[in-house]
Amino acid sequence: MTMRVNEDGRLWPRVVAAAIPASISVALSIGAFAIMFWSESKTVDAKTADAITRIERRIDAVEAEAREARRAADQDRQKITEMMAELRSTSRGVSRIEGLLDRMMMERGVKPP
Repeated sequence: MTMRVNEDGRLWPRVVAAAIPASISVALSIGAFAIMFWSESKTVDAKTADAITRIERRIDAVEAEAREARRAADQDRQKITEMMAELRSTSRGVSRIEGLLDRMMMERGVKPP
């Protein structure tokens, strides 16, 4: 079997007639792919934006907890400082009382029985 492509001289009309539906099919395929890609990219963008929002909320929560912890630590440090000052004052008072008691006991002297 032999094929004669241009036997009747209508090669280009046949090529053009075959190329039109093929080019329309390719254009529709590319258009459909572009629409699917665009739709999917919108979905992915929405998911990405939602994930970023959740991460920002978590970061805000962690920062709020850190601020609260720093505030509580500052309050604890202040209380410890006040307690240390009070302890020093009490210790000085006890030392004075001990000194006074020692002097009183020495001044009395030991009485013979």
